[in-house]
Amino acid sequence: MVEPSWPLRATRLLAFGLAGLLTGCSFVPRSRLEDCHKLSQTLEADKARLNDTLLSQRSQYSELLQRADDDARRLLTQDNEVKRLRGTVQAYQDERDQLAADYARVKNLLQASANPVSTSMIDRFKEFARDRPGCEFNSISGVLTLSSDALFEPGSDELKPAARPLLKTLATALQDSAAKDVRILVAGHTDSSPVRQASLQEEAPAPGHLSLDRATRIRDRLAHEARLDPARIEVAGFESSEPMTDDLDDASRAQNRRIEIHLFGRPPTTVTAPGP
Repeated sequence: MVEPSWPLRATRLLAFGLAGLLTGCSFVPRSRLEDCHKLSQTLEADKARLNDTLLSQRSQYSELLQRADDDARRLLTQDNEVKRLRGTVQAYQDERDQLAADYARVKNLLQASANPVSTSMIDRFKEFARDRPGCEFNSISGVLTLSSDALFEPGSDELKPAARPLLKTLATALQDSAAKDVRILVAGHTDSSPVRQASLQEEAPAPGHLSLDRATRIRDRLAHEARLDPARIEVAGFESSEPMTDDLDDASRAQNRRIEIHLFGRPPTTVTAPGP
């Protein structure tokens, strides 16, 4: 008998092996197939659950990022507010220091005023205030009170056009020959309302600055109209620290917004006695 060739034997072995495999596949237990099916379903459920968890974590991450951004913006806003409040506190402290200096200057002025104001000056100021709305003159204290609303726009240090002729008339009283013996203090008073004029809001965050600015405006105008040396006229700003009445309504606040012009007699000249 002739031995089959090696390629033929290999072909037969491969055929027998494939036949065995095909025959073996037909005998896989059904329980194993069911287990594989259940495992596949379990894996699909785990995959869906993991996807849901991933989406939820992504959403939480986005919310945390948004919250962190909001916190950062809020902290920045709070930091800016702290800086603003510190500036306001410093402005009020500076204002208090200025008021203390003004008070000391006015006190010295009062103590130095030993001579009374002449009767002619008193009469001139009484005549000026008579039948003039928003004007009041106290002949005992020598104080002329003018309504700020008649002179300035609310929250501003700019003179109204109608205030110029009023101050010009007042200046004529200071041109009297008796005025040379008079010293003048222009004091500004405001209510507790905030400053409205845009150009003053940064440099004058407190109403006290506005009261001083208004007094300075009046001083400069009177000195110009009466041709007086501005050094003869003192100025002071008392903001809302000396109200005539409580700031309860518009009428009371309007009463507190005022300019006071104080008249003082010049102190007597000190004469030094000759030595022995």
